[in-house]
Amino acid sequence: MLLRHRKNKQASAAFVPVFAICTLYLGCVSVGWSRTIGKDHLEVSGEVGGPLMGVRDVVFPTPRHLIGMRYGLLEEVDFFTQLGIDLLLFKILLIDGGFVGQLFRNPQGPAGAASARLHLLFDLDDLVLPRLFPEAGIHFDHPLDSSFALLWGALLFLEPHPAYDRPDFFFAPYVGIDWIFRGMPDPRIEREKSALALGVSWINPWEGRNTFIRFFPDGMGAIAVILSFRYVKR
Repeated sequence: MLLRHRKNKQASAAFVPVFAICTLYLGCVSVGWSRTIGKDHLEVSGEVGGPLMGVRDVVFPTPRHLIGMRYGLLEEVDFFTQLGIDLLLFKILLIDGGFVGQLFRNPQGPAGAASARLHLLFDLDDLVLPRLFPEAGIHFDHPLDSSFALLWGALLFLEPHPAYDRPDFFFAPYVGIDWIFRGMPDPRIEREKSALALGVSWINPWEGRNTFIRFFPDGMGAIAVILSFRYVKR
C-alpha cells in the first residue's frame, strides 16, 4: 500500500518519488486568502507550480495542479476545498478542506486572516482510512494601488507520525504579489473579481534522503513557486 506508514528505508524506487511529491503538495501555500469573500459568495480557483526539484542537472517546479472553491459562510468566515489533479495519475486522491477567518480588514489598507485546513490523502488502489495532515496558517496583504497588493504569511504543517524519523511539523513562510483585474482590493465592493497571484515560499519537507529527485536548495528544504487564478461571483 502506497500510503501505509513505512519504517523500512529500502522502500521501492517507485514509492520514493511519489511520496516525496505528495509531501510537497501538502506543504505548499495557497496565496490570496488574506480577505474573506463575503457571505453567500462563491470563488473558484486553480493553482499550478510547486517546489523546485531536479533530476540530474535539470531544475524545474513540481508539476502540481489543483482546482478549488471557496464559499462565504459568513461575512468574516469562508469554507474552502481543493483537489489535486495530477496525483490522480498515480491513483492517489488528495483533497483538503478548511476555513478562513478574517482577523482585520481595511478596504484601502492592510488585511489579515487565519486559516485551518485538513489534508486527506487516499490510496485508490488500497481503500483504507486516509492519512490526515492538519495545517494552520496566517495570511496578510497590503494594497499597493487599486490593482496590485503585496502578500505574505506562513503555514504550520503537522505530521503526527512522520516517516524516516523526520520532525512532526515544518514551517512555511511565503511572500507574493496579487494582481486584481478589476475593482478595489476589498472583494465586497465589486460584484465580480478576477485575480492572479504569484507566490514564493520556503518549505522544509521531511523527505530528504538521497534519491534521484533533489529539492532546492540542497539540504535546506525547498523553494516553491506557485501561480494561482481566482474568480469570485457575487
